[in-house]
Amino acid sequence: MAQERPDLRVTVRLIQVPASVRDSGGVPLDGLDQKDFRLLVDGNPVPFHVETERQPTSLAIVVQNSQASGPVLAKLLSVAGMIQPLIAGEGGRVGLVLFAASVRTALP
Repeated sequence: MAQERPDLRVTVRLIQVPASVRDSGGVPLDGLDQKDFRLLVDGNPVPFHVETERQPTSLAIVVQNSQASGPVLAKLLSVAGMIQPLIAGEGGRVGLVLFAASVRTALP
């Protein structure tokens, strides 16, 4: 008989909902404030506070460099040029680290 997993219940006082807003041409929109947004939970509006702080994203991708991971690594390297602009965005940084018997920085 499988063991039943217990429910875990916690009270959460703060939930961050990062958002970026762009126009139809993909240009980031500035000057938006709280009145320009709605936050819904199960279709119902909930109170929220907007902080308009831009923080660049830093992303480190760490991949095991072994024979088994070769195809995944090849795909990753083929799209590496798109990771920075699409995921990290303006001012963001992306790094790629490979490891096996030793650690090697492939993309600083």
